[in-house]
Amino acid sequence: MIHIALAAGVVSITSAAVTGVEARADTVPASLALSAQKPVRIHENLASPVGMAYDAQGNLYVANWSAGTVLRFTSTGQQSVFADGFSSPVGLALAPDGSLTVATWGANAAFSIRLK
Repeated sequence: MIHIALAAGVVSITSAAVTGVEARADTVPASLALSAQKPVRIHENLASPVGMAYDAQGNLYVANWSAGTVLRFTSTGQQSVFADGFSSPVGLALAPDGSLTVATWGANAAFSIRLK
């Protein structure tokens, strides 16, 4: 288990292997500082999203771990279940032939799906 905390400009990391590692936020160049950019929420109500990939058309695919699905978000924001029945999908990658590779934790396997 890793715990990361930010307080008074200091990032503290605690884990079973490493304890007490700190980095001061004020020593990081402004272009890389945590507060330099504000995240923008692009999609909500996901069940444990853990991996994602974009295709050439701008569709976003999200591995939805606890739901066992791969979701597709179009460039206009429409959400659909692209594939389901996975045992804990954790990673996605686009292969050179354009297919989507889905890595699963629960099945200890990888699957290939042709994009249509």
